Amino acid sequence: MIRPAFLLLLFFALHPALAGVHDDIGFTRLKNELGDKLPTGAGILIGQVESPLGVDHDNKEATLKVNTWVPNPKASGLRDVAIVNYREASEGVYSGHATAVARRLAGSGRNQGLVSDLAELRVYSTGHYLGGALLQTRRAGAPMAIPLRLINHSWAGNGRNSEILRRSDWLTEKDEVIQVVGVSNAKDKVNTSYMAAAVNAIVVGRSDANHSVGTPAIDDIYLSGRARPHLVAPLKTGSAAAPTVSSAVVLLLEVAANPALSSRAQPFINRGGIQIYDAGRSEVMRAVLMAGATRKTRNSSHGDIAGYRDVAENRMPNGLDRRYGAGQLDIYNAWKILTAGEQENVSRPCGFDYEPALAAGGVRDYELPMSGAGGQLAATVSWNLLFPAARGDNIDLSARLNRLELSLIEVSGDGERVVRESASPADTTQSLYETLQPDTAYLLRVTRADAAAGSQDFALAWHVISNEAP
Repeated sequence: MIRPAFLLLLFFALHPALAGVHDDIGFTRLKNELGDKLPTGAGILIGQVESPLGVDHDNKEATLKVNTWVPNPKASGLRDVAIVNYREASEGVYSGHATAVARRLAGSGRNQGLVSDLAELRVYSTGHYLGGALLQTRRAGAPMAIPLRLINHSWAGNGRNSEILRRSDWLTEKDEVIQVVGVSNAKDKVNTSYMAAAVNAIVVGRSDANHSVGTPAIDDIYLSGRARPHLVAPLKTGSAAAPTVSSAVVLLLEVAANPALSSRAQPFINRGGIQIYDAGRSEVMRAVLMAGATRKTRNSSHGDIAGYRDVAENRMPNGLDRRYGAGQLDIYNAWKILTAGEQENVSRPCGFDYEPALAAGGVRDYELPMSGAGGQLAATVSWNLLFPAARGDNIDLSARLNRLELSLIEVSGDGERVVRESASPADTTQSLYETLQPDTAYLLRVTRADAAAGSQDFALAWHVISNEAP
């Protein structure tokens, strides 16, 4: 007979193995709370870009390997996913890397994707993505009009081609096609890959910080020293971390399709014919993920955040940690922020706002609710690199980088006092993580700090965790 004490010991020995990524990023909690109402990704089309990989398809040394970028549609968790190979690849030859990424994006198994009913996963090779199938690099026309809401990039091609970055950022700014990028597995090295330098992307690292950081110097728009990654996930590679965040975004995009969450009743319709309400904009998704991220972790899967912004060298000017960005993905927090709805001026403990036009020198204030117990604030303002309007099919890639700042202001009978501000001159996100004192009035202030002509749209997301007992 096994003694009770031994059973207890055995339980604690096995328990870590029973947990996993879904527990660590808040998905299990969200799934348990929502039950049958959990978003499934229904109706959403996304893309996956992969570098061609040489595969030994016949186990014969004399035969050349066959290049492929296609996931195996018969792999565990992918049998019910509509995988579309956008350009012809060899029949029956599949990439192990692409398969692993696809399972994190859309797989239905344990600790795979976060959505179970994705409409379509469209797969591109890097050459197709950069060339005629999508970005149309080195051509006069605009990137292709596509019905995709998100593209995942788990590849790292080195280069200094500014046009590729501008076209990718153009696609996000003009059509709201969200780009999620994984950084390379090179600890403390400066990012050299094309897509990690994209200004309008969501760049993802690993919770153990064994990844490249920052951005390379490319031109007067794509500068060195920007904060990358934006957030992290508890996976062993950047290739796996990126699709985990992408899958979280897909879940949130289904939620964001509810017009009741957005202030403006009329949606934006992009060139692919997709209706996008404020809640589903790229700036909102990035702000919501960053404001919902957690800075302290106890992961059962892989890696932990250690010493968030602990020393000066890890404190980026836009309020992020050099290694971890805003922290680790927490889909439960992000869902709470998004479903709290769009709010203007007076705010609830969490929520977001999309502001379509802020002129040079303009200011927007958001009052935070006063608490008798105080709490912890996480807030992010996010905006995109802007491009001139297209003239027919011809586009102008001369981008404009405007500057926004985010401040936490204490308000009292004596006036206003700046508690903390984030004012990086080079980034397109500013974040604050600050303790709120009991019985104190605060507001968040977004300031347009540049003098350029034209307006700038932005998204602000915030999350206040009260010190009051639940």
